[in-house]
Amino acid sequence: MRTRLQISLRLLILLIVGVAVCLTMIRWNDSAVRYRRTGNADALYSTLKNQLRNGDSADKVIMLLGSGAIITNPKLIADYLGYARRNPSEHPQGGQDADKFIAYRAGAWNIVLQIRDGRLINFNPADYPLKTGDVISR
Repeated sequence: MRTRLQISLRLLILLIVGVAVCLTMIRWNDSAVRYRRTGNADALYSTLKNQLRNGDSADKVIMLLGSGAIITNPKLIADYLGYARRNPSEHPQGGQDADKFIAYRAGAWNIVLQIRDGRLINFNPADYPLKTGDVISR
């Protein structure tokens, strides 16, 4: 009897460990989780390409990518707004003075996302190749 109980307990422990390992592997395969934990640029690009869309809430952006670095430098904000206003083909929603900008580190680059009224704007997932080596300049 005792041997059966010991075997059952060992099997139960193995099952629990196996499930924990599987759940960890599934979670690690989520690019957003990988980016938040490691700052890996490929994980960031994968998340931008596959999990975000123009019009998503700022809360979703922060949930997926973390809080990032909110741009507060008036000169940088003016530069981003000016670029958005001058390039309607790339930034169809333009730039307004109340827009917020959040930067996310991607290797040697910063990816800057534009938020208006709590929503991600001027965002095109196709702008983010899945391999950072494909990025010529940003």
